[in-house]
Amino acid sequence: MIEIHTVKEPLSKIIEEIKKIQSPNVIVIVSSQNDLVSKKHKPTAQAPVKFITKVSDTEVVSKLMLIGFKPYCNGFRYIREALKIIVAEPDMINQITKTLYPQLAEKFDSAPSNIERCIRYSIEDTWKNGNMDKIDEIFGFTVSKMRGRPTNSEFLATMSQAIRMGFI
Repeated sequence: MIEIHTVKEPLSKIIEEIKKIQSPNVIVIVSSQNDLVSKKHKPTAQAPVKFITKVSDTEVVSKLMLIGFKPYCNGFRYIREALKIIVAEPDMINQITKTLYPQLAEKFDSAPSNIERCIRYSIEDTWKNGNMDKIDEIFGFTVSKMRGRPTNSEFLATMSQAIRMGFI
């Protein structure tokens, strides 16, 4: 996200404001009359980014229902558990078919292909009948308009990241 601030104050005050910004890389453009100078500034004091690493069933359920998932579908249960696992172990997003689906299948006494299909169906149904305003807010332009819905991996990655970062 790009933030543009126009400040008509003395340079010393602007520098103090820049030091308060908690971004690792800040582009500073200082304009004085007709000359324009651009510098990259790294603040010295930086607040650590806090990620959520554990999430409860209630939190995940409320976030899924917010975008329109139907809790009575099997895919809903599988997505709920998958998100809890991925939030706790972010590297699991790279092992969905090899590790995550079999792990869920064992837990729910099902087959990995059934887990994949139920998750896919739930995502398709939500994309057709869900809260499109909230879906657009969370997924934005990360999903291809041609395909219409994210893949299971895209959905789980985006949702888990949104939960970890506290966006939703």
